[in-house]
Amino acid sequence: MIRQICLLFLFLGIPIQQRTPLPASRAAARVSITGTVVRGGTNEPIGSVRITLRPAGVSAVTDMGGKFRIDAVPGRYTLTAEREGFVLQLDATHGVTEMGVALTLNAGQPISGMALAMIPAPTISGHTYFPNGEPLAAAVVQAYRWRYTPFGRRMKIVKTALTDDSGEYRLFRLTFGEYIVSASYSHRSQRSALNGRQLSANVPDPDEGYTTVFYGGAASASEAQVVRVAPGLDAGGLNIILSDTPRFSIRGQVVSAVPLPPDLKIAFVPEGSDLNLDTRNFISASADGTFELTGVSPGSYLMLAFGGHLSSPLVPVHVGNSNVEKLSIPLAPAITVNGRVSIEGAIRPNLAGTNLAGVKIGLVRRSREIEQRIEVFAGGDGAFTLPDVGPGEYDVLVERVPSGTYTRSIRYGGRDVLSDAVRIGIDPNDSLDVSLSPMTGTVEGHVSERVDVPSPGVQVVLVPEVRLRRRPDRYIVGLTDVSGNFQLTGVPPGQYTAFAFEQIEPEAYYAFAYDPSVSARFADRAASVNLNQGNVTRLELKAIPSAETAGGFR
Repeated sequence: MIRQICLLFLFLGIPIQQRTPLPASRAAARVSITGTVVRGGTNEPIGSVRITLRPAGVSAVTDMGGKFRIDAVPGRYTLTAEREGFVLQLDATHGVTEMGVALTLNAGQPISGMALAMIPAPTISGHTYFPNGEPLAAAVVQAYRWRYTPFGRRMKIVKTALTDDSGEYRLFRLTFGEYIVSASYSHRSQRSALNGRQLSANVPDPDEGYTTVFYGGAASASEAQVVRVAPGLDAGGLNIILSDTPRFSIRGQVVSAVPLPPDLKIAFVPEGSDLNLDTRNFISASADGTFELTGVSPGSYLMLAFGGHLSSPLVPVHVGNSNVEKLSIPLAPAITVNGRVSIEGAIRPNLAGTNLAGVKIGLVRRSREIEQRIEVFAGGDGAFTLPDVGPGEYDVLVERVPSGTYTRSIRYGGRDVLSDAVRIGIDPNDSLDVSLSPMTGTVEGHVSERVDVPSPGVQVVLVPEVRLRRRPDRYIVGLTDVSGNFQLTGVPPGQYTAFAFEQIEPEAYYAFAYDPSVSARFADRAASVNLNQGNVTRLELKAIPSAETAGGFR
């Protein structure tokens, strides 16, 4: 067999989004921020760095001397710096974190001489080999990471790469933390990684190839050796040797009370994947709905059949040490969900007649094993349509709402689903009505390490009341500035518990949704907030040291 390949890498990832305070005014005169970006530990300037003030979205790019200037109206912002292959160097003294640095712009008080340092983003690299020790080209290498969701921690594939003709791989543009790495070699894994793209003609077809192997020689993620990357510490030399161990088959049938559609497709993905029904990586079935998958590695998977306005629920499949036989996948009518976004009350004149075309409506499947989102943008009048939604439970996610508003209520099938799931296939099909409200409040205050010692760059989190903890948009997050002060605007009215963390894993605050021990663990540094519409609440918080959150909320 020819084992040569053109150099090819494929990288996939999902960015983490954080909520930051809104600016105070858009009518005031602009204030300038000037500064320089250099390579950490040196005075070497870095050009082409995008500097952005969030949430305003105002940005500028550094010149070849690393200098930048950015102008914005007075308010509180988070300043971020982004360039391919680099990340911000953490600087606790000046409040620089992975999220950026919190700034307060006051009228007539420009900020000059800001200095930011960036360091190379961490990488994981190594080689893959055939069982006989020869380099393995076109193997699929994937990095997994534990991610926090409102439903629990789950292992998620965050990066994917194909090895080159020497069997080498590089997973870069990573964030610091712990990973699990796997390698696989089969036609199915290549097809999934390529997502419709083609390898060069001289690359041999691996057919069923070899089973998935995790770094450390493990057959499963739970037994894999953890790989840690930290500032100044890349993970190189992570070599993986594939083994010719037994693979198995899955046989079954798609069944339906109505004739099977001619465009029937079956999605087959491992746990931790993103279920994207727009890709071309599907399994075919015979005219009678029977199907067979061969060469399947042991592990946990999910399947979903769809086509012709029909869809199945998610079907979990576990492959152990034998074939899976007589698997049944039932089809049911998919539902088209129509709805509308509106702003209640027309209380603020500047919101009257607001164009709602930027509002994104999404149905997020309730699952710890996989992520599936069905998303659309509303029209200018707020109307939207989500076509062919399959059976299952979904949370309604509303994003990119007009500045200063929040999602006050969501109704479907005669029920309030703001804090509950939309049950497709159970609830009567009805309009999905989303109501926004401009009546928000403000939470501001100060965080200290101990008396009279401010804590800059600390992440302040407002955790909502229990019934709303499955809603990502009700976790309000911001950073303290260099003086330890913070201000969170546009906060929905309600009851919250406030915490200040020196450092936590991305979105680890979702652990409050499903693990009561987390609340008990930090109760002595918590502050209760009961925010009414239009009010301002001030807090004094004690910073929770990073030593108490190292390794996550486990």
